[in-house]
Amino acid sequence: MVVLTTHEATFSLSLHGGTAAIIRPALHIPLDPLFRRRTNEAMRFSSVALGFSLPTRHPQRITRTRHRWLLLRLHAYDLRRAGASQRQIASLLLDPAAMAMPDGVWGDSALRAMARALRDEGSALVHGGYVTLLDGI
Repeated sequence: MVVLTTHEATFSLSLHGGTAAIIRPALHIPLDPLFRRRTNEAMRFSSVALGFSLPTRHPQRITRTRHRWLLLRLHAYDLRRAGASQRQIASLLLDPAAMAMPDGVWGDSALRAMARALRDEGSALVHGGYVTLLDGI
């Protein structure tokens, strides 16, 4: 077995089976969170190994809607770092009426859940999640 490492992924090439392995080698790609990236790199490797030209990499396009949600996530993260509560985050980013909600209503509010999700997703982006924006490049 040969382990292949590119700057994007690591996967292994099986050469078991004598001469049959030389004719028909097999790629082993673990099913883990990096499976998609490893599969893309394996496709690129197989193209080169079989003598084909490399497929071009098309940059992933960030739509207006995705751009808006990414900004909201980062704003929520910044607000939380500045000491804002979930209610203040919801009020500033989603709906100003969140500040006037009674506590009982706020506790089960979709705005509260959305503010928490924005805050957590913003934190994930800041702490390494931004790399996922590069998938497809």
